[in-house]
Amino acid sequence: MITTGYRLFVAVELSPGIRAALAGLQRPLAGAAWVRAEALHLTLRFLGTGIPARQLERVQAALGAVAMPPFTLEVAGVGRFPPRGPARVIWAGVRAPPGLLALAQAVEQAAEAAGFTPETRPFSPHITLARLKGQPAPQPVAEFLAALRDFRAGSMPVQAFALMSSTPGPHGSTYTALGAWPLDPPPEQGPTCD
Repeated sequence: MITTGYRLFVAVELSPGIRAALAGLQRPLAGAAWVRAEALHLTLRFLGTGIPARQLERVQAALGAVAMPPFTLEVAGVGRFPPRGPARVIWAGVRAPPGLLALAQAVEQAAEAAGFTPETRPFSPHITLARLKGQPAPQPVAEFLAALRDFRAGSMPVQAFALMSSTPGPHGSTYTALGAWPLDPPPEQGPTCD
């Protein structure tokens, strides 16, 4: 088999409790291919496909230089993409604290420093729950979203982020971490002398 490069993205991996809460939303829905619980994640930046090893090394080095404090995020609400017309994706919402937006911006800067084309779309934090195939009937999707209008999965501390490789398979993609970097609290200020 000829290797054509990596399919890479940068993500926050979810806590077991959040994954379990999100997996509990799965139910029969025509055309829905649900994401397996162990594959649920929050994408910070999709880097692309066919990425050569030398660029992988550059982005690993650039991501290793990201310095951010930990923060807490909340997973709440559900929605769909696109907002009009046939639904293609069902997602869980992420309440975006300033720390998450700062981390996404730092990851974007690292990606650009490693030679990736700047992302033109604004960061829209969400967790993909299902992809909808074909022409799904709009009514069942609307009913699913309406029933979960007040859904809350809870909150989790974000203490690290990871560079992930995605390998497609017959039962969905398999994700492998190619590097993970901790978020470090700011250094404590020692006593000052006046």
